[in-house]
Amino acid sequence: MPLTIGIGASLDFICGTQTRAPRWVQQIGMEWSWRLLTNPKRLFKRYAKDFYYLLLLARQQRRLMVVAPPRPGGAPAEQSNAAPGSSVPATPAAGDLPAFDPAPPAAESGPPPAYHLLKWSGEVTRGTIDGLARAPDPQAPVLIDLSEVSFIDSSGVGLLAKLARESRAARQGFGLIQPAPPVVRIIEAMHLAKQFPAFADPAQALCAFSPSPESSSSHAAT
Repeated sequence: MPLTIGIGASLDFICGTQTRAPRWVQQIGMEWSWRLLTNPKRLFKRYAKDFYYLLLLARQQRRLMVVAPPRPGGAPAEQSNAAPGSSVPATPAAGDLPAFDPAPPAAESGPPPAYHLLKWSGEVTRGTIDGLARAPDPQAPVLIDLSEVSFIDSSGVGLLAKLARESRAARQGFGLIQPAPPVVRIIEAMHLAKQFPAFADPAQALCAFSPSPESSSSHAAT
């Protein structure tokens, strides 16, 4: 079949062989328990298997997401490589990093930074992501130093995915700098390692983002 659609219990409800739970049971997300109580012979084995795997996955998630103790002298999330008094990172001195030519900005905006280096530290959770450093514009590669992150939850990973998507939409590079072990474990468990390339330092990242000599020659010829 070129297309298949799973309908679940919809056919049972339409035919009247399975009654819907009361509205209040539906609203609290417990309709599965109503179905189990009204049809235990059919659903008990299936639900028992589901609960077994749910407990295994919950145990695995708990091991992965144990909060490490804070490091002495740890500072809140901050943005580094910025000029004093400015949220825009300063352009590195010539020769410090490999040449990288981002897309040209509008004429009135001035030269763009060579890259944005953001530094996050401590716990990256739903309650702290609003205070994390963000790139002021997508017209330069975005690098996030996660070497001092002790814990990251799904909200933090979601923010990383959002920043990566914005950078790629602007045709700019995106990468993580020295992600701490808790970050690596969570990203690998979510099978997102390919979405968040990791680098030892900004120089290595910019080398990876720079176009190859072949593509540069082709671009110059056109």
